[in-house]
Amino acid sequence: MSLHRINLFILILFTIIVGLGTYFSYQVTLHTIEREMVWIIAQQLLLLIGAMVLLFAILFYFNIKPLLQLTQSIQESPGALPSFYILEFNTLRNAFLKKYEEVSALNANLEEKVKERTATLARTNELFAKAQAIAHLGNWEWNIVENTVHWSDEIYRIFGLQPKAFAATYEAFINTVHPQDRDLVQKAIEQFLLDGKTYDVKHRIVLPTGEIRIVAESGHMSRDKDGNNLSMFGTVQDITDQQTKEDELSLHDEILNSLSDSIFVHQENGRFIYVNEAACATRGFSQKELLNMTVSQLDAAGFYESVEAIKEQIMQTGSAIFEVAHRRKSGAPIPVEIVSRMIQRDGQTYFISIARDITQRKETEKQIIESEAKFRALVENSLVGVYQSDVQGNIHYVNDALVSIMEYESIEALMETF
Repeated sequence: MSLHRINLFILILFTIIVGLGTYFSYQVTLHTIEREMVWIIAQQLLLLIGAMVLLFAILFYFNIKPLLQLTQSIQESPGALPSFYILEFNTLRNAFLKKYEEVSALNANLEEKVKERTATLARTNELFAKAQAIAHLGNWEWNIVENTVHWSDEIYRIFGLQPKAFAATYEAFINTVHPQDRDLVQKAIEQFLLDGKTYDVKHRIVLPTGEIRIVAESGHMSRDKDGNNLSMFGTVQDITDQQTKEDELSLHDEILNSLSDSIFVHQENGRFIYVNEAACATRGFSQKELLNMTVSQLDAAGFYESVEAIKEQIMQTGSAIFEVAHRRKSGAPIPVEIVSRMIQRDGQTYFISIARDITQRKETEKQIIESEAKFRALVENSLVGVYQSDVQGNIHYVNDALVSIMEYESIEALMETF
């Protein structure tokens, strides 16, 4: 038996002897009840001591004993370690190296994924910035609590500023708005702060160079759980070119609508794609009704064949002037003189026609014809001789009374004498 085992045995035996001696010495002097109490306490102490001894034995066998054996082996053979411990060490080392390699591989894979995600994010941001530049559309955020404004780079370009070279506050933004539009913008923002329903406004801005641009803004509101406004965020788009074209079209439309003549634009199949206000008012149709009609539906009865023939002429020569009759919504005809021209755009053929209401002219012509007939009847039935000549003295007309007065047999005979 080794020295360490003898020491352990002596310690256990000493503990038991001390416990028993104490118990019996107390039994001699204590009463029965007290001896029972002491015995219960002694039992608990013995159980506690036994548990401690067991725990110590376990620790000794699994921890202290191997260390003691290792120490003894080293002392006996100081130049070498037992193969059992070398094998354990190699096993631990190999397991550690394997885990290290696994962790390193996971780390390398993670770094690669981070690089890929970073590259993807950078590419996405680049494409987003390009898309904003192409659309002239930027995004913004106004932190109401801190009174700070964040703009994307495209907004800086729209406002003619260098990115980040701007005191990004609400007041600084208002100062970029055209003086005549500031009240409009401020009222729109104030109303949006109150109801949070919508923020859509078009206004002008003044660039540092003095150039004026037109922008369209749209925004939304972010609130806390109590309904307090936290921030506004939205977009701003440069619509200068678009608005300029719309203004030009609006001016052209206003000019065309101010004309008393009717303007029609129709496709080759006869479907109208544009009519001005005079075309609607003169015929009693609404614009929507006329745009759902064709040329043949607008022409009065009996003119379809002639209009088709004129259409063929226009397609050959490019233009034509002719007279037809349109119908009013009531069904009554309206005589018109039309100047029509053909144009081609994007492979499509269109006809632009200016139609003038010639009702008054036709009435005047009718009155002239009727007046001329009355005058001719009056002259021919007059007893006074009448003739008509030009400045050179050439006779062009004589009535029957003059023939009779001159005693000629006929008008032709009289005309030969002049």
